[in-house]
Amino acid sequence: MVAVDGGSSERASRGGGRADRARRAGAPVARVSDVRLVGVTKGKDAAVIRAAVAAGLTVFGENYVQEWAPNGRALADVGGIEWHFIGRIQRNKAAAVAEASLVHSLAGSRASPPRSTPRARVAARQSGALVQINLDDEASKDGLAPATLPQFLAVLRAYAWLRVEG
Repeated sequence: MVAVDGGSSERASRGGGRADRARRAGAPVARVSDVRLVGVTKGKDAAVIRAAVAAGLTVFGENYVQEWAPNGRALADVGGIEWHFIGRIQRNKAAAVAEASLVHSLAGSRASPPRSTPRARVAARQSGALVQINLDDEASKDGLAPATLPQFLAVLRAYAWLRVEG
């Protein structure tokens, strides 16, 4: 668990806030300045994203490769955009997902990411990844069962282009 320390709420100043409880438990605490806003671009065209960049947003998350690819090409002239992939990874589009700087949705029931990609071979840059865990074993939720996490992480170590961040 990572708690966010806003530093300004009355409850946090009394020592009863989530960040204070996390500190006492020895858990990491992020400052508000460490929190990054991800604008979800699902169904939005490049003009809308360009306007968001002009307003100061630089991190965007996309659910669908087929929407992300044309927007990425249309915005290639805009510097500083960071793309995250937040959708379900489809086997036939997995190589394109490796172009994201962060993949939010790795889970065992989903298609495996590709072991190598042209970008990984040429640029040798890793993509970050977040592994999704289903703590409550809810059938309606995606994610790994906690007991399968060590085995899944061992499998992911074979992907040179992928760096598990959380």
